[in-house]
Amino acid sequence: MEINFNKGNYKRSDINCKIWTEYQIELLKLAYKQYGSNWVQISEKFFPDRNANQLKCKFNYLMRQMKQKQDIDTRVNIDEILKNTKKEETQPTEKQDINYSQVKQIHDLVQQNQQKTIQCINQQIYNHQFQQFSQQFSFLQYQNNISQFNDKTKLQQMQDQQLNQKQK
Repeated sequence: MEINFNKGNYKRSDINCKIWTEYQIELLKLAYKQYGSNWVQISEKFFPDRNANQLKCKFNYLMRQMKQKQDIDTRVNIDEILKNTKKEETQPTEKQDINYSQVKQIHDLVQQNQQKTIQCINQQIYNHQFQQFSQQFSFLQYQNNISQFNDKTKLQQMQDQQLNQKQK
């Protein structure tokens, strides 16, 4: 028996084995952004004629293609950067000094902002912990007052009982 996969799935005729269109590829990417790797749900909502495994395989194939393209682009960019760097090293300019000072200023500002952010976070943590402590302390005081009130009430009851026993 000869099976021709290009015409469809021989066990399930509702499964599509046709070539992917650009629209379907973009739809798959958008669906992945929204639903993550829940291929069954994506299949049910967007691709009822394709199964979850087909979606997963196509998505992984697209990711491999993108990574290979990025690797090639990165190699080209690195070569260009190295060529430009060699030219700049042989001909220093004032622009490089300005860029260095600007970078230094930006670096200093970023560090200051990080320190302020850390201080702010620490203050918020302290305030939150202090608030929790205050609530717990208030609760303990409340319990202590109730306990003292109960103790006074019990003491009064005991005294009343003793007084009643003496009177009898």
